[in-house]
Amino acid sequence: MKITYCSWLCNPRSSFYLVAQKHIKYLREKHRYNIVEVDGCNLRLLRLLPTDYVVLHPMFWSFYYCWDNRFELTYQLFKIRSTICSKIIAFETADSDMISKQAVEIANFLPDTIVVPSEYARRSFIRSGVNKPIKVVPHGVDNVFFSNGLSLSNPDLHRLYSINRKKILFFCIHSWYRKGMDLVDKALRKLRRKDYILVVKTHYGVESEYVRTRKFFKDIPVYHVDGWLREEEVRTLIDISDIVLVPSRGGGFELNGLEALIRNKPIVYPEMSCISEYAKPIIPELEVKVTNYPIVLPNNRIHIGRGHEVDIDDFAEKIEYALDNSEELQERIKERFKNKTEFTWERIVDKIVSEVLK
Repeated sequence: MKITYCSWLCNPRSSFYLVAQKHIKYLREKHRYNIVEVDGCNLRLLRLLPTDYVVLHPMFWSFYYCWDNRFELTYQLFKIRSTICSKIIAFETADSDMISKQAVEIANFLPDTIVVPSEYARRSFIRSGVNKPIKVVPHGVDNVFFSNGLSLSNPDLHRLYSINRKKILFFCIHSWYRKGMDLVDKALRKLRRKDYILVVKTHYGVESEYVRTRKFFKDIPVYHVDGWLREEEVRTLIDISDIVLVPSRGGGFELNGLEALIRNKPIVYPEMSCISEYAKPIIPELEVKVTNYPIVLPNNRIHIGRGHEVDIDDFAEKIEYALDNSEELQERIKERFKNKTEFTWERIVDKIVSEVLK
C-alpha cells in the first residue's frame, strides 16, 4: 500500500514533524507501507501522484499561507480532494475547547478520518461542529525511555546532577502562557520548603528570554536548560529530577507528562485536561483543581477556545506534597502503571494501522 505523507519537512524540530517521523518509521519498517514523504509546509507546490492514502500531518497549519485567500484555500483543498486516492487522513490536535469556523470547514470538507491524541481534543472538535469520524490515538514514547542509564555528556546535565537539592522540573518548550509558566512562578512562592531548585527546560524563543531576564522566577532558585536535547538526554533530565510540573492551560496531549510517568516520576497536573486522561488513573493524588477557564491562545486562527487554569493554592499544596513524598510516589507509580509498553511508538503505530488504515 502506498501512502503520500505530508509532514512539516520545513520545521524538523516541531512536534508535528517529530511525531510524524515516528509514524513513518514504523509504517515503513514494521508494516511495510510504501511511504512517499512530501513537504506539507507549502501545499501550493504540492504535486500528488496516484496513491492509496494521503496523510496530512498537520492539517490546519498546512493551509496557513493561503488562509486569508478564500479562492486559493478552496483551490488547494480541491486539488488534494480530487487526487486519485482512496482515503485522506488528517492528524490534528486541539489546544483549547473550541476550534475556529474556518478550521471546522476544512475538517468537514477535506479528510475522511481525523486522528487526535486525546478525548479532550475529540470533544473540542465535536463541540465546534466537526462531523467527520474522529479517532483517538495517543502519542507514543521513544524506546530509550524504557531503558536505564544516565547520559551526562551534556555539561548542563552534568552540572545539574551534582546539585544536592530537590529538583522540580518544568518543560516550557513553546507557548509560555499555555504551558503555565506564570502559574509555576506563583505557586512556588507559596511553598514552605526552600530546599528545592526549579529546573526549566526551554528551546530558545521567548520562553528562554523570560527565564534569562527573570520576567518570571525572580528570587526563585532556577537552573535553566536551553536548546535541543536528544531523547536519552531528556530521559536523563527526568531521571535526575524529583517531580515534574505540567500545569498547562491547554493542549492536546503534553507528551512530557507521559514520559515522566514512564520513568516513574510524579507529575502535578490540572483536572479536566488532556493530561488527566493518562495521569489520573496512575497518580490521582497530584491532580490539581481548576478554578478559571481563560482563552488559551488569544488571536489564534485555529484554537480559539478556553482552557483550564489551576487554583494556585491547590497547585502549591500538591507540589509540596509531591516533594515531601517523592520517593513513595515513585513506588506507587511503578506499582500502578502496569501497561507502559502500550505507549511505545511501535504499539501506537499498530493501533493506527488497525483502527485507521485498515
